[in-house]
Formats: sequence, structure tokens, C-alpha cells
Amino acid sequence: MKYVVSIIAILLCASVVFAQTGPELKVVPKELDFGRVRQGESKTKVFSIRNVGIEDLIIDKIHTCCGYSVKDISSWQLAPGEKASLEVVCNASRKMVGADKKYITILSNDTSNPQLKIPTKALIIERDPNKPFVKKKRAAPVAVVSSIPHMDADEVNDRILKGHQVIMFDVREKSEYGHKYIPNSIRFARSKLADNEEELKDLIRNISKRTLIVVCCGSGTRSSYVTSKLRKLGYKAYNLDGGISAWSNKGYPIIMGPKLLPSEEGIAIDLEEVYEHYYKLFNKETQWVDVRPREAYKQGHIKGAVNVPLSEIERSVKSIPRSQNLVLYCDGFGCKSSSAAASILIKSGFKKGLVRVFPGGFSQWKEAGYPIEGSKVTR
Repeated sequence: MKYVVSIIAILLCASVVFAQTGPELKVVPKELDFGRVRQGESKTKVFSIRNVGIEDLIIDKIHTCCGYSVKDISSWQLAPGEKASLEVVCNASRKMVGADKKYITILSNDTSNPQLKIPTKALIIERDPNKPFVKKKRAAPVAVVSSIPHMDADEVNDRILKGHQVIMFDVREKSEYGHKYIPNSIRFARSKLADNEEELKDLIRNISKRTLIVVCCGSGTRSSYVTSKLRKLGYKAYNLDGGISAWSNKGYPIIMGPKLLPSEEGIAIDLEEVYEHYYKLFNKETQWVDVRPREAYKQGHIKGAVNVPLSEIERSVKSIPRSQNLVLYCDGFGCKSSSAAASILIKSGFKKGLVRVFPGGFSQWKEAGYPIEGSKVTR
């Protein structure tokens, strides 16, 4: 009898140990309830997630849709017993009055439930009658000014919901794309165009020229250039106004993943793009940085450029705007100062997607007859 009891006790202990192996994701509370949210408004709430298992929990991706989006997550990897905060936004700008129930899905290495669906709900109420709805006039996007065909997030989402064939091209770098992207989008880094345009042509070779292609990046700048390239090749391409940021802010479907470290090289751009795109179309949103010695800068430089010699870049990072497009240049092909400066800025926390390098530099710009200024400039 004692022998039988001992065997049962051992089996029970083993089953408990087995049940406790591996990571386990738990959300507190089990249902994300936003309560009452007025039409046309947004509401943000912070919820908790916890690893109640006995091994490290690694979150791979988070799927959101239908007006609910994850603004931030404090950690993508949780040790046993560790908690993290999940900041979720309910955007009721396009929701109907009444109970609204959806799901947010977290993909992780939790073997018992690798795709945890979290019920998300809100009670959508009518707009405040004391605040009559006034449709805000949007400022004309840059794409309109540049005559590059464009679509806003609402229009693109409506077409997808109606079953139209839409191919999404995301032209951001791998580190940006992996953190947040539109489901089923195809990534083709804009930086690749500087080295090999044939790769883009190979990618679109089997796509019908009647198929709608929507190109996006972080905010709509890089994608407008790729859109113009596709248009020249005869494709029905449109730039996504406001980029992935506008899409995400609307609460449309997004897949999130951990942030990746970007490479430390700036994005190389050629003469055509640097002049037609950044100088003519986006000059107000672009800071031109001449990294040559001061004497060379004084003799002549691209009109509107500021001078920050390579030797001074590290101690000048605070004076360089972080929210603008940056175009760095030096003498020309063979000069590596602009590439070195770009690497320093990216290592210092500047977004890779905003740091461009113009390899042709001042010599190619001047030879093309484009605007320059300086003490020895005669034209």
C-alpha cells in the first residue's frame, strides 16, 4: 500500500512540474474594456501583461485592427514573474454607435497558447451634441504639391474592405518594417534603389500594370519617390499620405514586432532624387549638411546648406534637427566624409530613415548647374 501511495505521489509531483514548464502569458484584466467612447474621439488605456511561467517569455508580434492599436509595449521579453505595460488606443472616428467588440492577438513562445486572443471592447456613444461635428480641412499633402498620385489611409482601407486587389509596398528599412507594418505588405527598402534599380523591376515584373499599388514609408516622403519611379514604369501606383503613421493612428490593421537595431549606414541617393525630390519638392522639410572643411564650404556650397565639418559632427549632434530629412554631402565620389558623418548621427540616435547621403556631392551638383552659393560663386 505504501508503495502504491509513493508512486501516486511521484506521478502527481511530476505532473505539476510538467504543467509548470515553459513560459506562460497572462493579461490583466482578461478583457480590455474601454468603457464609453464618443464617436470621433480616441481613448487610451494601459493594461498589464505578465509571464506566469518558469521560462523567459518572448513576444514575437502583436496583431491589431478595426480601430484598436497598440501605442507602446514596455518590454518584448519577460523573465518569469515579470510584468510589462501594454498601452492600447481605441479610435472611434469611424465606429458606429453601440457595443463594439474586437480582438488583439499576441504571438509569443507560450507553448500552451502561442496566439493569445485578447477580447477588446468599447461602448460607442453618439458625438457630444454640444460639440457639432466639423470636418477638419486637411492640409494638402506634399504629394499633391508634387503632383505624385496619392491616397489617404481611409480610401486605401475602404478599397481593401470592398475586395479590391491592392498591393502594398513598404519601402522602409528592415529595422523599421519589423517593428510595425501593414499585414501582407511587401518590403522593398528605398535604399536599394541607389545601387540596383533592376531589383525593383524584377519584383514588379509579374504584377499587372492595372493592379493598384500603394507605396508607404514612415511619413510619406521616401515612398513618394518610389511611387514616381513606378509611375514612370507604367504602373498604377499611389503614395500613402502620412505613411504607416497615419495608417496606424486610424486603428487599421497593423502587425507589431520588437524594435531592431538599424544598420549604421545612411541611405544613399543619386543626383536625380536629391534635386528633383529633396531640393524641389521637400526643401522645407530637409536640412542640407555640408561636412567639408569650412574653407571649402565658404568657396561654394549647395544653396541653403549648413556647414558642419566631419571633425565637428560628434559635438554638434544637439544642433542638428532630428525630425527633418537630412541630406549630407562632401566633395563628390571618392569622398567618404558624408558616409562617416551619417554613421555618427545614426549611432547617436538619429533615425536611419531620415539620414541620406549624396555621394555625388558638391562637384556633381555644381557640374549639373544646380543652385549654389558662396564667396567664390559667380552665378
